[in-house]
Amino acid sequence: MNFFILLKRYFKTPLQIAILFITTTIFAQTTCTLNSVEYDLTTSGTNKCGIGLLTLEINKGIAPFSVRLDNMGNNRSLGTSDLQVTTANFEVPAGDYQFKVTDNAGCETSQFVRINAIPLVFQLEGEADCITDTEALLQFTTNNTSLIATSTVGLYEVNADGSFTLVTQVSLGTGAFSSTMIKPNQVYEFRYDGNINGNCQYNQRFIYNSCNPTLNTQDIFVETTSSDINIYPNPTSGIVNIEGNLSSMGSIIVYDMLGAAKLEFSEIKVKTIDLQSLVPGHYFIQFNFDGRSITKRIIKE
Repeated sequence: MNFFILLKRYFKTPLQIAILFITTTIFAQTTCTLNSVEYDLTTSGTNKCGIGLLTLEINKGIAPFSVRLDNMGNNRSLGTSDLQVTTANFEVPAGDYQFKVTDNAGCETSQFVRINAIPLVFQLEGEADCITDTEALLQFTTNNTSLIATSTVGLYEVNADGSFTLVTQVSLGTGAFSSTMIKPNQVYEFRYDGNINGNCQYNQRFIYNSCNPTLNTQDIFVETTSSDINIYPNPTSGIVNIEGNLSSMGSIIVYDMLGAAKLEFSEIKVKTIDLQSLVPGHYFIQFNFDGRSITKRIIKE
């Protein structure tokens, strides 16, 4: 029997139906608040070219679980895995990812995770996780293992139009170190060409944010998992349609992959935005309203 016919049979007025939906939504939100998904992630290297090991241990939640891993460097998803168990290992290409676990009740938790694969390891001087000034020293090395011979490592800036600018290129022997200055809120890409059980070539993108930014680009680079706002088509040739409650919308800002604002719309209740003036590439659309923000990724063709 049709779902809406059942609603009309047992709930006679639109007000009763509205109360049902509101009550159901509040109950679901309360359930996830009290019974949120909790898990631990650890990373390690493997002896495979450009591949790291991600270990998941779920501490709280209702099985089965759905695990999703999205690459933040190229805006591609590695897909979704369904788990009946609370511990699992994943072999993942090196890169920056958004990791999300959803349990059988629909409750979800997500976080940022960086996979550094053998043979390349890098970090800021002093093992800092953000940049306090206009630049900082990045140190990188090949792991001290007999599997690795001399390798060529190139570091590039990733530009907003998808092009690359070479920062430095060095040859590293086993366990050798090199370093260079990098800027905050800038996307970089390592290109490794060396030897690990045979020829090994792989690329890895990353970004270090400013410790005291006026604009926290990590918030932009992570897509918000919210159904309050939906956009389509994606990819788009220019016009983007927006679905959702926009009655209290404050602004809509479009950012490029470097965190630079490219377009801003302040028209309240707008249903479409025009991206035709932007060059093809990946962008983030930030919706600001009710004291919070929702961010959606989009591809401009």
